[in-house]
Amino acid sequence: MKKIATGLIATLALNGCGIKQAIQSNDHRYLTPGALDVPLSSFYNTYTFKFMDRYRVTYDGPVDGGCRYHGVTQVPKGASYEGSIYKIRDIFEEGGKTWQRFEGMTPLDLSSYFRSVKAMQPLYKVVNGVEKRTGEEEEVEVGLQSTCFQSWYESGHTLIVRMHKRDIDRWRAQWSTYNPRGRWSMQHVEGNDWWLLANDEDALLPAPPGGTGGWFQSWVMPIGDTGYSMSIQLGANQKSLQSPKAHEQMKATLRHMVESVKIEALP
Repeated sequence: MKKIATGLIATLALNGCGIKQAIQSNDHRYLTPGALDVPLSSFYNTYTFKFMDRYRVTYDGPVDGGCRYHGVTQVPKGASYEGSIYKIRDIFEEGGKTWQRFEGMTPLDLSSYFRSVKAMQPLYKVVNGVEKRTGEEEEVEVGLQSTCFQSWYESGHTLIVRMHKRDIDRWRAQWSTYNPRGRWSMQHVEGNDWWLLANDEDALLPAPPGGTGGWFQSWVMPIGDTGYSMSIQLGANQKSLQSPKAHEQMKATLRHMVESVKIEALP
């Protein structure tokens, strides 16, 4: 649905079935007829928080969309609307880490979601059929986790939101290395300038053994001048095309999420 994040107050003022009909009518702009064969509703949660004391970030995600936030105040959008507004406590950085502010309490370290965080992990080898430590260690990445992650095994889709301390040039360089088949373009959507790395549907790769996702559409843009960027990715593969109705619905959900993003400078 277009501009849902900019019209939260108006949405709350709508009555019962009027909300549902308006949402579904708007979303049908992106759906092909009958594109409803997966358990993904037409309703969305809205997430909003102050970021780095300079911006307010707001975006929508599917209800039960696997978003992991702490310090949340949940406000239902209405009796006939399945989603909620999640008011999340301030996220800031200090001392080379990213934190969440709690009034009267010690801040919570969220660095593993927003930054590269390295840890040492022991190495193992198999001796006479038994796995044993070698006494050596290797450095592994334990940061750069996703903020939201959802997957659908039957249709092979994944939907991922990330907010990392990484500039656009680095995003583009890494994604181009991982996905050389994709093509970059600049997209202006609801006042935001996104970089989109897209793969043709007829060139999607086979499904990974026992897995989901694959490179399809990856959107990324900076969060103001904070040095952080936000990405929204829809993963798909050849298996996804075997569920065409689900695939259309996933694309509609992705488009809704991209349209919903607001990065507002604070006064």
